Amino acid sequence: MPGGFPSSPPRPTESSSHYPPPHESNIEGQDPQFFETSAQKVIDHEQSLSFEKKHYLIQKSKHQYHALNQLDTLVIIIAGYQLIKYCHSASVFPIVLHLIVQKLLCPSFVNSSERLGLASAIDHMTRDHRNEEVIVNGVTRPTKDQIISQLLRGTCKIIYWKFIITTVFHTFFVAGWMVLVADSGNLKKIENGTWWFVSFISESVPQNYNPESNIWYKLCVLGLPALIVSDLVILFIQLTMFQGLYRQSTIFFKDRKLNEEEVDIVRSQDECLKLSNTDFNIFEDQNGLPLVLRVKLYESLSNDAFLS
Repeated sequence: MPGGFPSSPPRPTESSSHYPPPHESNIEGQDPQFFETSAQKVIDHEQSLSFEKKHYLIQKSKHQYHALNQLDTLVIIIAGYQLIKYCHSASVFPIVLHLIVQKLLCPSFVNSSERLGLASAIDHMTRDHRNEEVIVNGVTRPTKDQIISQLLRGTCKIIYWKFIITTVFHTFFVAGWMVLVADSGNLKKIENGTWWFVSFISESVPQNYNPESNIWYKLCVLGLPALIVSDLVILFIQLTMFQGLYRQSTIFFKDRKLNEEEVDIVRSQDECLKLSNTDFNIFEDQNGLPLVLRVKLYESLSNDAFLS
C-alpha cells in the first residue's frame, strides 16, 4: 500500500552488513577510564565557571555600592563648592535641598536592614498585605507594588523639582542680591578669603567687575553660569543614583525582567551569596576588565518616570 509501513524490517544488504553499528565502532576498543576522565573534566569546568560567576557577582555588588557611595560623596562636595566658591557662604537654602534629596539616595539609607531603612520600612508597612489591598476602618491600604510605584514617581519628581527650585533660587540670588552688593562697591566684604586668610579653593570675588557693564556680563562675572552648570551636574548624578538604587536594583523589585543582563542589576552582597542561578554573561570592556554596572539613565529621563 503506498505510504504504508512494512510489516517487518528490511533485510540488510550485502554492503551494509560488512560494517558494525556506529555505536559499536565508537565504543569498541576505548578505555572506560577515558570516559570517566572526560566526564570529570566537564564537571570540573562547570564548577569552575560557576565559582567564577559567583565571585563576579560578589565583586560586582561590592564595586557597585562603592561607586554609588563615591557619587554620594561627590554630590556633597559639589554642593559645598557651590556654597563657598560662588555663593560666598551666603546661600544656604540650595545646599540644604541638595542634602535632603541626597539622603533619599544614600545607599545606606535605601538598603539598610534596620527599620529606619527605606526598603525595610516598606516591608514593615505591607507585611500583612503584600499582594492585595486591605480595608481598615474604611480606608484602603495600598499593596507593596502600589507603594513602590508611588515611591519611584515621587522620588523622581522630588529630584526634578529640587533642580528647578535651586536653579531659580541661584538665579535670583546672584541677580537680585550679589549684583546690588557689587554695584554698591561692597563686593570685597563678602569675600571668604578675607577672614579665612588662606584661600584654599580660590573663593575670592572677581576683580574685573565693572558696575557700568550690562547685566549679562555682571551675571557671568559673578558666577551664575557656573552655578547653573553645577546644579545640572548634581541633577544627572542624582538621577544616576536613583536609576541604579531604585529602578535597577532588587531592593524593591525581587523579580527582574525576562532576559535582563546581570550588568544592569544592582544586588546586595547577601543576595549574591544566596543566588543559585549563574546562567548569565559577564560583560567586559576593551581592556578585558569586567563591567559592574550599566545605568539606563534614559528611563529616568523619560516622562513615564515621574508622571502618574
